[in-house]
Amino acid sequence: MNDKKDKRIVIFHYHIFKNAGSTIDNMLKNNFGSSWVTYDGEQAHSRLSSHEIENFISNNPKCRAISSHNAILPIPKINDIYIAPIIFLRHPLDRVRSIYDFERHQGLTAGPVSRGADHASKLSFKDYIRWRLDFTTNGVTHNHHTAWLLHHPRYNRHKIQQHDYEQALKNLKNLPYFGLVEQFEESLFVLSAFLKELKIEIKLDYKVKNSSKHYGKSLDERLEELRLSLDKETWDEIESRNKLDLQLYEIAKIEFQGRIKSILQT
Repeated sequence: MNDKKDKRIVIFHYHIFKNAGSTIDNMLKNNFGSSWVTYDGEQAHSRLSSHEIENFISNNPKCRAISSHNAILPIPKINDIYIAPIIFLRHPLDRVRSIYDFERHQGLTAGPVSRGADHASKLSFKDYIRWRLDFTTNGVTHNHHTAWLLHHPRYNRHKIQQHDYEQALKNLKNLPYFGLVEQFEESLFVLSAFLKELKIEIKLDYKVKNSSKHYGKSLDERLEELRLSLDKETWDEIESRNKLDLQLYEIAKIEFQGRIKSILQT
């Protein structure tokens, strides 16, 4: 049972907030229908461990694809099941504006469904960022990917050290698949190749879901708009507080290009 071909294959989408997750969910639903399910905790901030994920998959033998906002690494290892992860990263500063736009719209239309939506509906972008930065050492808008890859709750409130960052980078490189929001089409190409190795063919048709009003502009244009919307002090701080994520993103781009090159050479 060590060979993947002898195992049940389950696609597991680790839906990181505002990283094109709703678009991926829509694509999985269109491909797998009722064999695609969502699995989350009772609260938005719930965390589902590898053990909980393992139990859920084992107890739902008809599931072929699962999406979860609350699942954390590491990817479970199950004797007769191979879990094929889908994880997307995004430029950390571009993601900040998207979070605010989403939560503000959510707060104004649906009410205080979360603490973030409640604050976004009442605060300017600058004040919302200030609240987020003051709320946690590493949080939704600052070094989020690095902390997420470390999959330990203490990294929300404790400063990440160099050896922690190196572990996060190692965890990223060890993922059998990850995509980049800014290179979405290329990410689907890599995803298709990854799944074909597992004898899974999927249709890559998709509809963009939950995009912000800035969707359609280039990354450079969006980042410049972001910079101009903040005073220099806030901009400098948000860059500083995302230093690790910015480093991680640059290395992720290199790693991603290497994976594309490897696929094209086979």
